[in-house]
Amino acid sequence: MRSEQRREWLLDGVGKARQTHQRGTLRKDNDRRPGEQLSNLTVPAHIGAGYIIANMGKTERRQAKLQFEQHKTVRHVHKNALDSEDRSTDTSQEEIDMKTQVAMKGSLASIESKIDSVCSRLDVMAQKLEKHDGRLQEGKQRISQIEDSGNSQKAQLSNMDKVLKLIPTKRKI
Repeated sequence: MRSEQRREWLLDGVGKARQTHQRGTLRKDNDRRPGEQLSNLTVPAHIGAGYIIANMGKTERRQAKLQFEQHKTVRHVHKNALDSEDRSTDTSQEEIDMKTQVAMKGSLASIESKIDSVCSRLDVMAQKLEKHDGRLQEGKQRISQIEDSGNSQKAQLSNMDKVLKLIPTKRKI
């Protein structure tokens, strides 16, 4: 009875998963301490995203959702191809391949758009780095100028010291 109730809570999604977490009935392998990273995030298919999302921080939640979406798209592609194959035996393998290719092109287009956005961010970062590099070079030049002027002042002081040593001073006998 208790395990069936627990399973229903898990299948309900995020709110119920939080309840089970408060009661301490989550499985230990999916549980984590605050601030701890989850490695190799996988979303169990029978539970959905809600069970793990209840235990995550922002970045982990984004990663899990993205991974779950990718898993869903791939699963739908295969499912659609298999469904079309099951429905009609007279459809040729070429038609099934075409449908699969169309579905895969859609997912590839979304991946390409994400890659483009990352590339644009990298370009902006490169421009900022170039600006900072220019400022760094200016700072190095200023430092070298200050060092040169300091060295010249040291040379002048040493010359003045030599001159002062040559001047006789009055000595009391």
